[in-house]
Amino acid sequence: MFLLLAAALTLVDARALADRRNGTLAATRAELGVAQAGMDAAGQLPNPTLSVSYGPDDPRWLAGLDVKLPILGQRGAAIASAAARAKVAEAEIEVEKARLHAAVRRAYGAFWAATQQVQLAVESARLSSELARLTNERFKTGGAPQLDVAQAQLAAQRTAHDLEDREAEAEATRRELIAAVGSEVLDVERPPEPQVPSVDELLKRAGDHPEVLSLQRQEAAALARAHEEGVSLRPLPVVTVTAERFSDQSPTWGARVGVAFDLPILSWNRGRVHEQEESAHKAQLLAAAQVQKLNGQLGAARARWAAASSRATFYGGDFLNAAARVVEMSETGYRIGRTSLLTVLQAQTELSSARGRAVDASLEAQRALADLEEALGADL
Repeated sequence: MFLLLAAALTLVDARALADRRNGTLAATRAELGVAQAGMDAAGQLPNPTLSVSYGPDDPRWLAGLDVKLPILGQRGAAIASAAARAKVAEAEIEVEKARLHAAVRRAYGAFWAATQQVQLAVESARLSSELARLTNERFKTGGAPQLDVAQAQLAAQRTAHDLEDREAEAEATRRELIAAVGSEVLDVERPPEPQVPSVDELLKRAGDHPEVLSLQRQEAAALARAHEEGVSLRPLPVVTVTAERFSDQSPTWGARVGVAFDLPILSWNRGRVHEQEESAHKAQLLAAAQVQKLNGQLGAARARWAAASSRATFYGGDFLNAAARVVEMSETGYRIGRTSLLTVLQAQTELSSARGRAVDASLEAQRALADLEEALGADL
């Protein structure tokens, strides 16, 4: 693990760390343990009731043992209802995991972009410092006015301050990534560019989202609870064994065996059954609404990803190369006195802007991918 953290962290490794160490996901997993304990509780049989009494009249001693027998489906219905709740807890784990993986991609991409901006700021500071030195040398030989020296120094100071801002932003995003993965992070690799399916393929997978599955299981759990409430109306036989000791004449022992159960004549439990049936209907409607919502999110996220990827390709490709050549030509022209300082500064600013836009576009693409993964409920 030390070697893993010492090297540049990959997105796959970051998500693996988050799966093991993220506190929110761990708490969600604990809910499954609670639900499974509920299954054990639902399967337990009620304890028998023992009663003993003594008095001066007959029978002097009276002992009774009551045993409840849930043999008419009550125990099975309770276990099935608890098992359905456990299925909901399992689905909620996948929901939280999908959210976590999307959050890790956002934090990972933000930290990577911030480190790239630091490197760009270092390069801009180097260029500005070199230009200030060159301008000062030209001023000493009479080849540049005092105004050029002042402008070059201001540009160098500005880039130095920008570097400080970029370093602070990089540290902030690093801390956010550490909070997401639950472990120390020093550096990250460039985020991968996955193969993104078409819109039609993405929409076909909307129904498989963990949130939709969770709502479907909530519907099943509500129906299971409705069945449990209905089954609770069935008589619960209670077998009673009573021992009596009489002493009117000669002391003797007697025994009785009886069966008792509730009569469902005053309450049919329809209110609770109907409540659970309505809860199931609500979960069904929410699942359909969630699919509709996800369809819109998937289409929008993919469109944003396509636009950001196109910008990243544009600013990071020929445009960036052309801006670098312009800087080189302007600096060469300034050294021989054929180009003004303003032209050099403008060229350097345009190069820095192109580099920054390329990084910003890559970051936007990563954010769009995170939105896409969250709407899809799966990693790309």
